[in-house]
Amino acid sequence: MFEVSVREVPEQTVLTEQRRITVDAISDWIGEVVDRHRAAIEAAGGSGAAPLVIYHGVVDETADGPVEVCTPVDPALLDGVTAATRVEQAHREAYASIPKPLVEFPAILTAYDAVEK
Repeated sequence: MFEVSVREVPEQTVLTEQRRITVDAISDWIGEVVDRHRAAIEAAGGSGAAPLVIYHGVVDETADGPVEVCTPVDPALLDGVTAATRVEQAHREAYASIPKPLVEFPAILTAYDAVEK
């Protein structure tokens, strides 16, 4: 159902926010963090790349992650950015593009399963 691809991702500086959160609250929280990151980058005079979400653990009705929302940012902007930052090391990742209707839990689990395989 999903086309899974692999890519090399170079080292990048990211704005970051991490939280332990269950599935019932995750969508709203991710949206809020993305909005905060965009505002911080724009206030520093830049524009951010597409945000990414890193699941450091299982997230479902009872398990609470943790989950990290990251937004790549130009390191030259860091003096003007008021959000937490870190460097995401270069790595290889598997990914699948999915249509918006499948982004919500539990439909998104089919994409996770495809990438895991």
